[in-house]
Amino acid sequence: MAPGARLVLCETWGGNPILNGARKVRALIAGEQEEQGEDIILSRKELKSLDPFFGDVARRCDEPVRDGEANASRALRRVLARGRCAWFEAIDSAVLSVAPALRNWCGEAVITARRR
Repeated sequence: MAPGARLVLCETWGGNPILNGARKVRALIAGEQEEQGEDIILSRKELKSLDPFFGDVARRCDEPVRDGEANASRALRRVLARGRCAWFEAIDSAVLSVAPALRNWCGEAVITARRR
């Protein structure tokens, strides 16, 4: 990437111990390796590795409740989850307004950075 270029990633976030446990159980039941079937799972450790190359590294993670519901719904029925999406987004907004630390508990994150 050229200096000044913008990096944007939308990846699975590994900061939620409940979702991490569910991922391990799902893999065990399916007879797969833990990471198999999952996208890239990022954590603060991986973000730290960007520091020598990128500045202004930021993570946005706004939907811990909806992400958890969406992951559970995939196993049941994706169609049912669509109708509840707006409801879960409203719950997420309310939860994060009183407990912003839960932003680390989402299942997906958007990471942005600027190339040095």
